[in-house]
Amino acid sequence: MKTRLAAVAALAASCSLPAAAAIIVPGDTADSDLNINNVVVASGLNRAWNIAGTRSNDAAGPRNVIFVFDVSTLPTGSGLASVTLNTTFREVWNNASLPDGFAVDAYFVGFSSTAAIDNDTPADLVYTASDAGLGTKIADDIVVKDDGTANNTTFQLGGDSSDLLDALRTRATDGTEDFAFFRLNPDVALPAGNPGFRGFAFYQADAPEVNRRPSLEYTVPEPGSLGLMSLGLLAMVRRRRS
Repeated sequence: MKTRLAAVAALAASCSLPAAAAIIVPGDTADSDLNINNVVVASGLNRAWNIAGTRSNDAAGPRNVIFVFDVSTLPTGSGLASVTLNTTFREVWNNASLPDGFAVDAYFVGFSSTAAIDNDTPADLVYTASDAGLGTKIADDIVVKDDGTANNTTFQLGGDSSDLLDALRTRATDGTEDFAFFRLNPDVALPAGNPGFRGFAFYQADAPEVNRRPSLEYTVPEPGSLGLMSLGLLAMVRRRRS
């Protein structure tokens, strides 16, 4: 019996098909950065990149980067094998004025029926300097002050065994959760106002550099090896009966 099982497993491993190709979901251009008073910046250069930190006009204090994705075509449950958030770091602004240990964390915030960033989106979009009420953390300290991260570095956050995968597998398919929201949140508070731009900038969905725009990348289970395993087990059962 053990010999037959080993033979079936070896057959499935040797004959399995290549893994399914990744499917890319581009970021929605509703993305933005959002300050502590829910003020959205949506004009000019700020559509190509946004900043986790502060801007020169931020009398209210820090802001975070918001990404939005149309996930209405993503499978749910076990039909989703892996999912990754791809985000590209553009540059650091005013590094000298950042406090030691300044870093940015990534969160999956939640779902909405629309891509608009307004009062209908999850409350966890609002900036906070603590980990409380921020949704599901999918990466800690993706960029840290003086850690040597090169400009235009792309981070791939999530995978095939992550909290992000678990969250997207439970998405409702009735139209109420067609858009997924993510945030890049500074984990150290910055004072408001001058000295102007401070923090880490990330490319947004309107960036001219297409390969640096945010995206979700997902795969579905590859059926080839499962089918071969099933055929092998069926053959083994038939042999036992004979």
